[in-house]
Amino acid sequence: MTIPSWVYYQAVFLLGLLALFMCWNLLCQWLGRARARAGDYAGADRWYQLTFNHRQRMGGWVNIAAAQALAGDPVAAEKRFREVFDDSRRRRDRELERLALVNLGASLITQGRTVEATPILEWVVRGWRRHPRETATALYNLAWIAFLEGDFEGAGRRTAVVRGAARRPGPDLACLMSLMEARLATRAGRFDEARRSLGLAERHARTAVDPGLADQVRVAEGVLDYRRGDREQGLAKVLAGAGAVRPADRRDLAARWLSGLARIAREQGDEAGAARLEPAAAGLRGMLPIPSPEDCAAYLRA
Repeated sequence: MTIPSWVYYQAVFLLGLLALFMCWNLLCQWLGRARARAGDYAGADRWYQLTFNHRQRMGGWVNIAAAQALAGDPVAAEKRFREVFDDSRRRRDRELERLALVNLGASLITQGRTVEATPILEWVVRGWRRHPRETATALYNLAWIAFLEGDFEGAGRRTAVVRGAARRPGPDLACLMSLMEARLATRAGRFDEARRSLGLAERHARTAVDPGLADQVRVAEGVLDYRRGDREQGLAKVLAGAGAVRPADRRDLAARWLSGLARIAREQGDEAGAARLEPAAAGLRGMLPIPSPEDCAAYLRA
């Protein structure tokens, strides 16, 4: 039995249309991500609207909100993440719902609202078997909350759990995990371990989506160098890394590290170093309150 030629040509035509449609969607998504990273959120939204696919449009909103968060506007990011969550819950899209919640939790942390972020992230973690990627990120964010609240033992335990849950972490999460391990090792005086972890963090930061991770690694390297006795090099790295930070929440975080290191410098009789660190820390402080210099020093040494 031979297939009529018109059936063959119709099939080829339909396949061509399908391929064209898929290529168009991919192009719109690529251009949408590019515009979002460039800060053109309205332009990014226009490209995502042209995908003709509601789920891809909502995924695009997640990308836009993530770009807003990285640019230092967690309030705008929070609003958009909540909108994506509400939409995905109505449509019973569990994967997108969890993705929105993980990012919502992160945006709340950057605003200092860890009490609100914790139950959201814990809810995501309860579905870890079916959603390992979102679970690993949520676990890391819970570890970060523990670290910020001074529960260093809890931060270490949770980071170890993240290592087990993250099957193939992207460079951003891999960098953050190594950075956490380096900070914990530095404050405990395990300097060789901290150096190895920072080497991994630096490598992952080169390919990370978040360009600010490299500055965080540099600050952590500076703290390690200072703690090991190389004060001049340590101060140079800390000040350079902190000075490059732009988002307000990260400037508050950098203020903690500089304030803590200044306290350590005073205690060790390094008055010149403290005199360089203290005004820099004061210049980085934003709206969020930071702990006392003594408590800030506890982030950097046991």
